[in-house]
Amino acid sequence: MIKDQLREELALPPVDLETMQWLDRLQGELTGDRNFGSPAISKDRSAVTIIWYGTPSARLEELVAEAPEKLTVVIQRAVFRPAELNELALRAVTTEGLVSGVQVAMGSATPDASGVTIGIVELPAGRSLEQLGTAFAQALQRPDVPIAVEVSGMVVPFNS
Repeated sequence: MIKDQLREELALPPVDLETMQWLDRLQGELTGDRNFGSPAISKDRSAVTIIWYGTPSARLEELVAEAPEKLTVVIQRAVFRPAELNELALRAVTTEGLVSGVQVAMGSATPDASGVTIGIVELPAGRSLEQLGTAFAQALQRPDVPIAVEVSGMVVPFNS
């Protein structure tokens, strides 16, 4: 499956230098803004979608206006503030025993800032992924945030 993904990505057209430089500037200037989510470029490299919570800032509007002329830029409104989702994911990973009997391997905000994904080492007997999603949302005191749980297995950090 990973080979297929890699093959598919290698078949995509390259991102041109002007677009790459603009994306670098966009991320460099907006990283740290709690409303800024992740930008995504279309497969054909003609459009960039920026995830943003709330009213776009003046700086975001300026950066969008500076985008390469051939590039279509879309600002997609986030359901939740991206920074809050990242904080929830971090708490899920770093709070031992947050949900009893469940070992968390990873956590992340969804790319569109609509919720959180939590990877667990294994599914405890008698519990469903949906039940665990609800349990994590309650333990994090954010039942309004959709939490998808998946069995990802153990994540082993690579240290050189």
